[in-house]
Amino acid sequence: TDVAKEAADMVLTDDNFASIAGAVYEGRVVFENIRKVTLYLIGGGSAILLTILGTLILGVPLPFNPTQIIWLNFVTSALQDISLAFEPGERELLKVPPRPPDEGILSNALIRRILVAAVTIALGTLAAYLWALRSGSTLQEARTIAVTSIVFFQLFQVLNSRSLSLSVFKTRLAGNPLLILAMSVALAAHMAVVYVPQLEWLVRTTPLSADTLAGILLLALSVVFTVEVD
Repeated sequence: TDVAKEAADMVLTDDNFASIAGAVYEGRVVFENIRKVTLYLIGGGSAILLTILGTLILGVPLPFNPTQIIWLNFVTSALQDISLAFEPGERELLKVPPRPPDEGILSNALIRRILVAAVTIALGTLAAYLWALRSGSTLQEARTIAVTSIVFFQLFQVLNSRSLSLSVFKTRLAGNPLLILAMSVALAAHMAVVYVPQLEWLVRTTPLSADTLAGILLLALSVVFTVEVD
């Protein structure tokens, strides 16, 4: 027995089938949550990079200043990605066939989904930014629109990231209270730096009209439908 234990890669201390199934389930939940966080972080980071590259190609001013990029990392990454790690496991997870042994965290399906989300967010943000510049907005207001667009896009993208197999319309938002809290704090923090005069200097923002904010919200919804179609 001792020789077998030393030679084995894994030793079962409980041969109860229910315990084994429970351990497999928990392992799958952890792995899936790592993938969900990866989807959210890489998709959002790539979108910011693509937006900046787009402005460089078009020869217009950069859509974000350094402070705003740091701010985006705080309100979209530092808060919401942590909450995704506590996403409860899906009921049908044990019915999913085992993944290929050589398949890492980034599967082909996950890479495709990251690209779809990143391109959608980048194109939407770039369109809103260019529209602001060409409609006579100041550079500070145009950048505020771009930053707010990313924040809103990421609020919807974190909902997309809650499941890699189920539709966003089939996942229960109440199933992860920490996510609700993180989204609320992120949105409240960004609205504060946009509309509270004493905080605007932090991120170099300017107040946006209700119509502009509503337009950004509708634009950000597009990421839900593009990911759903994918």
